[in-house]
Amino acid sequence: MGSGLAWTLLLILLVLVPIAGWRFRMLMRPLKLLGEQVQDRHLGLRSQPVAIPGSIEIQRVATTFNTLMIERESAMLSLVEREAFYRSLTESAPIGIAQTDVLGRIEFANPALEVILGRPAAELIDTPIMGYLQNSDRKTLITGWQSDIYERKTFHGRVRLEAFDGQDGLWIDMMSAVIETDERTLGTITAMRDITQELAVASALEEEQRRVLLVCCKRAC
Repeated sequence: MGSGLAWTLLLILLVLVPIAGWRFRMLMRPLKLLGEQVQDRHLGLRSQPVAIPGSIEIQRVATTFNTLMIERESAMLSLVEREAFYRSLTESAPIGIAQTDVLGRIEFANPALEVILGRPAAELIDTPIMGYLQNSDRKTLITGWQSDIYERKTFHGRVRLEAFDGQDGLWIDMMSAVIETDERTLGTITAMRDITQELAVASALEEEQRRVLLVCCKRAC
């Protein structure tokens, strides 16, 4: 009797194990197809949303992925449109203009800013805008900049850039304002104007005025 029971169990296992394996493969097949479609979507080989027949759980995964991809593509399109807008708006502007993220890293720089900072836009992107200021003034200016940005105020300061490529740093008139939507803060828009020549002329005029006053005082005496 025991031998008969063992043979019966063995027969049941021989029948059920292949069926269970086949069933498991059928259940996993949609997941494998989902993985392939997700990979193709990321690589740009597939433009359509992922669509997999399967269990409710797999359908939820596919729906969540499609939603994330839509949001991602929308964000990328918004970023491209915003950069194109800034570029067309500032391409010929006589002052340096930069768009930064919330951490103060440059995301866009117009040609005038490239001239002021002495570097091409490719080198400026993703670098902290405050990193180009003279080291002795940097800490104080960063504190003031962060405070004004946090309070949604327009930051304004006269700053000097760090010496670069064997040349003295330029004097810059700088203004920064927050860029934000109803939902969140996007970063800042910063304008820089080279006032080095203006300050040099003003200093020369003051020196000339002092010289004239000194001459007048000597003649009066």
